[in-house]
Amino acid sequence: MLLAAVIGGLVLYVWSVIVWMVLPHHKPDFRPLGDAEDGVAKALSGTEPGWYVMPHMDNFESMKDPAMDARYREGPNASVIVIPSGPCMQPMVFVRSLLLNMAQALGAAMLLFALNPEYSATLVDKILVLGGVSVFIQAMPPLMQWNWWKFPTRGTLTTVFDGLVGMILLAIALHFVLAP
Repeated sequence: MLLAAVIGGLVLYVWSVIVWMVLPHHKPDFRPLGDAEDGVAKALSGTEPGWYVMPHMDNFESMKDPAMDARYREGPNASVIVIPSGPCMQPMVFVRSLLLNMAQALGAAMLLFALNPEYSATLVDKILVLGGVSVFIQAMPPLMQWNWWKFPTRGTLTTVFDGLVGMILLAIALHFVLAP
């Protein structure tokens, strides 16, 4: 199981590096603010890291307020994540990513073992199981963000696609690592 976690985690890690640093399909998902960037940066200066929404409602009763309804209709509406200042890609980001990928691979290996303790499932069976898990578990967070937070459809679908491909690659790796 530990070997499966390490090898599977490395496969997922390499896939995520390829997805985010090599392939171009996520480049359109992050758009610049253009001329507004300096003004937005100035407005956010001094804001603590966190997730902010505009317009902000203190509670769901605010949704009944005609002024709030008008504000939403007029826009602009935004969801802003303010991250801490500092270097973009610190080494710990990559270390944590690898450890999270290893935990994900360990969970997948444990699931495959629970479904087939003799490790005799075919490669197609493993791809179907992990592909199904990907659709129901890994795809749900970005789809929920798309639904509730209005995340862009294109970026949501590419993220779901990346997760499905990652699970297929993980299934292939685990098939050989967990072979009887």
